[in-house]
Amino acid sequence: MASATPIDGLRHADELEEAHREVPDRPWGRIALTALVLTLALMAGWEALWRHEGYQAGDIKNTKAAWAEQRRRAVGDATVLIGTSRNLFDVNLDVWQRVTGVRPIQLSLEGTSPRFLLADLAADPKFHGLVISDVTSGLFFTQFAGHSETPLAYYQHETPSQRIGRYLSVWPEKFLAYIDDQTRPKDLWGRLPLPTRPGQSPYVDAYKVGVSEADRNSRMWDVQAHDLAYRNREIAVWGVLLRPPPGAPPPDAAKVIAEVAANVAKIRARGGDVVFVMHPSGGWVAQEELKGFPRAKFWDPLLAQTHAGGVRYDDYPQLQEFRFPELSHIDPDDARTYTARLAPLVEAEAARTKVRSSP
Repeated sequence: MASATPIDGLRHADELEEAHREVPDRPWGRIALTALVLTLALMAGWEALWRHEGYQAGDIKNTKAAWAEQRRRAVGDATVLIGTSRNLFDVNLDVWQRVTGVRPIQLSLEGTSPRFLLADLAADPKFHGLVISDVTSGLFFTQFAGHSETPLAYYQHETPSQRIGRYLSVWPEKFLAYIDDQTRPKDLWGRLPLPTRPGQSPYVDAYKVGVSEADRNSRMWDVQAHDLAYRNREIAVWGVLLRPPPGAPPPDAAKVIAEVAANVAKIRARGGDVVFVMHPSGGWVAQEELKGFPRAKFWDPLLAQTHAGGVRYDDYPQLQEFRFPELSHIDPDDARTYTARLAPLVEAEAARTKVRSSP
């Protein structure tokens, strides 16, 4: 039988015992080497670009998986931080550990009321530790839950492959700065100042605010702290985000405090405790918070009805006089000093309320 005529290197299967593609004679070694060199060159260029923009290696992405990993550690007599970005960026875990001998578990979430997590810890029989909850009034005393449902649902239903994916992702993030949500093309496209359609609201969201370690030990990003134009944009964003969502009900202090008191009681019944902390802020942000949520109506009843300890910045001169580059969070260098001063006050409050509640 005459040999089959190759068509683009493929012989017809009905004319051969099996079909196969003939590998053309090419310098495959040089081709592979060229592809590798180009790939490395492009990666190096992309890495250099983002390092020039202030991104850095070792900034571990603060994902739902990272949060879930820390939530699994919140058992026994652990010390747990819950709350908003102020608890996340203003409290330095290294300093807290150095001062108290205990490294807290960081479960705070940006733009999110801590009440959902207080309820989750209260319902967890494995937890009987100390909860340090920040009270950012505009979130704590409203019904706006922020990102609460997403990480909690992820933690409750995380699959083995998702957990493994978390471990595999951390290693390259330790060495490459460009692995960041803010550097993804779709996020870059979303931040372009494009005109909006009639009736469409402009895109408003905070850009990169902080950097994190593998255990979510976080601080304000250096660009946020030192770049005037960048932080002025963030200040403008706070003016939008700090307003309640359209249609949101007015704060119901009595309802919120009753809910919180019930969860505090559950934690204390198991031998745990809760201390509330109000971190400082600056400029018009601080003024709006004090005006919109007066102490006599919100903070004082919270402590009275929960019988919990509380540390409020304006009660302690040593918790004041810090820098607030974008008005809502403490400068990353100042945050270390602030944490060193805050930690003993929180421990003293926890000890005081424990003695008071003992039979």
